[in-house]
Amino acid sequence: LYHIQWKFRDEVRPRFGVMRSREFLMKDAYSFDLDFEGAKAAYNRMFVSYLRTFTRMGLQAIPMRADTGPIGGDLSHEFIILADTGESQVYCHRDYLALDVPGANTDFANDAEIADIVKTWTTPYAATDEMHDEAAWEKIGESDKVSARGIEVGHIFHFGDKYSKPMGAKVTGPDGKDHF
Repeated sequence: LYHIQWKFRDEVRPRFGVMRSREFLMKDAYSFDLDFEGAKAAYNRMFVSYLRTFTRMGLQAIPMRADTGPIGGDLSHEFIILADTGESQVYCHRDYLALDVPGANTDFANDAEIADIVKTWTTPYAATDEMHDEAAWEKIGESDKVSARGIEVGHIFHFGDKYSKPMGAKVTGPDGKDHF
């Protein structure tokens, strides 16, 4: 399920001009899965889709483990574009700048293939300032460190049952049992 709509954020002090305007167009997408494995596979497909989409736009996005913030959930990645005008400090291994983005022949029905792509793109160190681990960062050679400003252009979340349980949103699975 997805929708694209105008959002409005009434920030006390919008920053960075158009990058942080009060009104913006946003795409939201949601998957509804019966189990953790299905939800993780959907998360991975969205992860790879974002990599490919930003590449088609001519942008080099680096997925970085990110804080889930007030939205919550078990896992999230921000897709960051390195830019001097970015509002966030980001840290990543130089290897990200040379990784090949999956091509048109990517088989999105093959969960193992998609999981391997995600593993490749999440193995080198990459973190936003909120998730930065100084001890892990220090293990990287100086010539491989990239510390820069970045702009968030996408964000994906793995919610698990954070919202379905409190709302009592259940579905009957193929096993005949109710699942959140």
